[in-house]
Amino acid sequence: MANLGAYVQDEWKVKPRVTVNIGLRYDTYYVAKLNPGMNNGFDWATGNWEIGGGKLPPPCSTAGKAPCIPGTGNLADIPNGNHIEVSKYPYLYHPAHDGFQPRLGLAWRITDKTVLRAGYGLTFDSLTGVMQTFQQSIGTWPEKQFAQPAYNGIGQPLTQTKTANQAGGNPLPDPTPFGSAGCTPIPR
Repeated sequence: MANLGAYVQDEWKVKPRVTVNIGLRYDTYYVAKLNPGMNNGFDWATGNWEIGGGKLPPPCSTAGKAPCIPGTGNLADIPNGNHIEVSKYPYLYHPAHDGFQPRLGLAWRITDKTVLRAGYGLTFDSLTGVMQTFQQSIGTWPEKQFAQPAYNGIGQPLTQTKTANQAGGNPLPDPTPFGSAGCTPIPR
């Protein structure tokens, strides 16, 4: 995923004791291309589960591992399969190209030893927002790459590292995405 940014600034001495700084920062990000079925989520506007990547993953019966569509791979065979669709936009998220962030600064030299400074700036961190959004949608149905068994519960014996490493595997997705924990709205 590429993030691009640029910043320009200029400074004017309005009077011998007054200086104005004006700047503009621009940030944009592009969405990473992922394999079909890896970037998925619930669309609150339509009530549908959207699968990113531009096409459905293969059926679980032939793939044998996630991401895959349970059973024969036909959405009509899945409970509420009429509410599961491939996203119209293959990457599920759209890149952001509206990251303009203005800056304004003022310095007034009251005396030779006293300066009053003021500033304003609109800033945001697009990468953090993008990463948080992706953490909530990557690895969800029909993917299962982040399925983690629970270890070391209260009152339970400690799980040894060797045992935990051997318990891995590639779990198959649940029969339907609905009712699974953790749905994230897709910002449009």
